[in-house]
Amino acid sequence: MDDLAIKIGVMPSFISVLRQHPMLAYKWLFGPSLSYQYRLNGEHSWPDAKDAILTADTRMHPLGKSRYLKSWQLIVVILFVFYLWMHFW
Repeated sequence: MDDLAIKIGVMPSFISVLRQHPMLAYKWLFGPSLSYQYRLNGEHSWPDAKDAILTADTRMHPLGKSRYLKSWQLIVVILFVFYLWMHFW
């Protein structure tokens, strides 16, 4: 997709995105590959593309993860496993 974006002139410069909005550059580099990044600039740019990239994590459900543990539940599970390990192994 990058080759096509370069040919039609919609590929944003990572350096300019990094200078203007560092958090957007971080999400763009380490987040999921989204088509919104090609709508940041160009002839038909989308004003809400930055917000869509920044909030993509809240709108996506991780593959294979059907249940979320709260932090206190995770601590209880870890302590329980540690208790079993200390007393039965």
